[in-house]
Amino acid sequence: MSMNNFADKSQLAQQKLIQLLETGKNIVLLSISNNKWILLELLQINPNMTRSELALQLSKSENTIKEHLAKLKPEGRLKRIGSDRSGYWMVVS
Repeated sequence: MSMNNFADKSQLAQQKLIQLLETGKNIVLLSISNNKWILLELLQINPNMTRSELALQLSKSENTIKEHLAKLKPEGRLKRIGSDRSGYWMVVS
């Protein structure tokens, strides 16, 4: 993914987060951390994001992103569809 495309997706994610905050929809997600919530929003916008792209976007290490993903999967909030290399993320509502 080019940096311009990544920046555009990032800006869309930030705008969506602001809209959700303004409408109060974030109340449903109080049980998860802000970083996990943002991670889910980013993956909803671009399900093909890699751990390194997510780490860069959230200013976290790839290991931290790996831990967040590992916690979100058993909670039923996130599913990996396909292989690690060619698959994508599905955010479960």
